[in-house]
Amino acid sequence: MSARRGCLADMARRRRRKKGSLKGALTLLLIFAVLGAVIEGFRLARENPEVIVLGVLAGGGAIFGWRRWKTATAAQAQATAVEAERDALLGYDLSDLDILTGPAFEAWIAAVLQDAGFTTEDIQTSGDFGVDVIAEYQGTKFGIQAKRYKSNVGNSAVQEANAGAQFHGCSVAAVVTQSSFTRAAKAQAAGMRPPCLLIGRDELPNMVHILKGQA
Repeated sequence: MSARRGCLADMARRRRRKKGSLKGALTLLLIFAVLGAVIEGFRLARENPEVIVLGVLAGGGAIFGWRRWKTATAAQAQATAVEAERDALLGYDLSDLDILTGPAFEAWIAAVLQDAGFTTEDIQTSGDFGVDVIAEYQGTKFGIQAKRYKSNVGNSAVQEANAGAQFHGCSVAAVVTQSSFTRAAKAQAAGMRPPCLLIGRDELPNMVHILKGQA
C-alpha cells in the first residue's frame, strides 16, 4: 500500500513539473511576442512617422472607451443591487418589520412609496430634523418620521415630525410605525393644523392609500 501511495505521489509531482514547464514556456512565448511587436512598432514609426500619431490616437481612444465601459458597468451593477434590495424589502410582512433596524424600516417605507409612484429623498447625510423620509406625490410633499418600536409611540414623535416637516417645507407630516400610538400622541396629532397623520400597525397595509388621500 505504501509503495502504491509513493508511486501516485511521484506521478503527481511529475504532472505538476510538466504543468509548470508548460506555463513557463507559454510565458516566454508571450514575452517574445510582445518584444517583437514593440520592435516592429519602432521600425514602422521610423519609416512612417504618422504611425506614431495614429498609435497615440488609437491608444487614447481605447483607454477612453475602457473607462466609459468600466463606469457604465459599475453604474449598472449598483442599479441592479439597489433594485434587488428594493424587491426584497417589498416582500416583507408585519412580522418581518418587527425585527428590522431603524434604518432598514426607513428603507422599507421609502421602497413601498417608490413602488407606488412617490419620489423619495435621502436626507440621512444632511440631518433629518425630526423627519426620516421625505416623499412627494403629485406636488404634495410629505415629511415622515419612521418609528420601529416595540412599545407604543408617544407624543414626542408627533412634535418632532411636525417640526421636521415644517423645516423641510413639507405640507403633510406623518409618523409611521409597525407598533401603535399612545392616547396622548393621538390627541396631539388630531389637534394640529394641519393634522399629523398617524399610521400604525393597523393602518400600515393602507399607508399608500392614506398618504395619497392627502395629495
